[in-house]
Amino acid sequence: MAKVIVKTRAKSEQESLRCLAPQILEELNVKALEFAEPDANLAGQSCYCTMEDGGCVVAVPTEIPAELIEEGIARELTHRIQSMRKEAGSRSPTTS
Repeated sequence: MAKVIVKTRAKSEQESLRCLAPQILEELNVKALEFAEPDANLAGQSCYCTMEDGGCVVAVPTEIPAELIEEGIARELTHRIQSMRKEAGSRSPTTS
């Protein structure tokens, strides 16, 4: 995912999340963590899927950028090549 947008109740909550940004990015496997203004209406935008809990709103883009599609294809190709290498290495040569 390219990014996750978070809307909190207070700026202090945003600052706490900013301190945890590296862990959040890694856990969610996203490239960026953005914060919306308190008056932003994330739920009204069709290009995001939103969820609210405890006064915090999280919005995830529903469209995948071309850059991430290409990155996914490269990862899949790498995974398949590594699997083929592993399989080839585990096969013992046949003797006649």
